[in-house]
This record gives sequence, structure tokens and C-alpha cells, in this order.
Amino acid sequence: PRRRRGMATVNPRGVDASRTDEDGEILLGEHRKYGATLMRHTAEVDQILGELLNKRTRENIVVGEEMEKTMKLCRKFRRIKTDLTAKELENAKLKLLRKVEVQAEDGSSIKMKRCRDFEAVQLLNLMPRTADEASNLIPTLCENEFLEDLVSELDIYRQMERNMQPWS
Repeated sequence: PRRRRGMATVNPRGVDASRTDEDGEILLGEHRKYGATLMRHTAEVDQILGELLNKRTRENIVVGEEMEKTMKLCRKFRRIKTDLTAKELENAKLKLLRKVEVQAEDGSSIKMKRCRDFEAVQLLNLMPRTADEASNLIPTLCENEFLEDLVSELDIYRQMERNMQPWS
């Protein structure tokens, strides 16, 4: 007889992108080791795959079905303008991650990042229009004092036409 396994109620790998641990790190499991340089937003993936497709086409190398599907999905969910260069796409993330000077509790001045790497990538993927929308989509941002500024800075990258049809 086949034994049925019940659904797990606890995530044993420590993965829950809506929460942080006691050190303030987002619970990304084994993926937490990747920093901003390795995290890519959808527009960057679209750009990288487009360059790879062009190279393979020039060299008469067959493009696999999986790559074609991935490219189609990247274009479907891309929320950033398509006319930006690879450097501009990378800079979009770095601008969100830039450090700003803030006053510490003891009155001294310190520099701190305005958001975490994962949050910056998700802001660029989701392109929320308000701080409230951003904190609902990315719960780890709910108490971020820089959220209004972060969301307003997304406007220069925003693709105005959002023709995403779930059935297409």
C-alpha cells in the first residue's frame, strides 16, 4: 500500500521572503549568500538572454525551447523600459542600494543602505506605484523609513504601458 505524506507545516530550510531573522536578514534560505551583484531583476535577465540569443544566432547555434520560454516570460513580466542599456539596468539597482547618511541614536552620523539587495531587485521587478503597495508586495519593507523615496525613484525606469494579459 502507498503511504501518503501530509503537507509540511514548517519550512525546514528557513525560507520566507516576507520575514527577517534576528540579524535583520531576509529568510532566503541558501539564496541569502547572493548579494546584489548576483541578484538579477527581470529586465536584466531579459537583456542577458537577448544578448545570448543574438550571439547564438550569429554563430548558427540552436536556441533551446527552455530559453525561448524564459525569454518570453521575461518580456511578459518586464516592468522596466526596454530602451535602457545593460549599464543603466545595473545602475537602477545600485541607485536603490546606495548608502545615505542618517543620524544614529547617539547623535552621530552613519551611512546605511536604504534597502536590502533582495528588496531592491523586487522593487524593480514589481514596480509598485505607492509605498503602501510596495510594503504589501514586499513585507520586509513595511517599516523602511526610505520607502517613499525608493518608490518615487522607480518612476524614471517605469515602462508606462503595462499590457500584461495573464491569458496571453
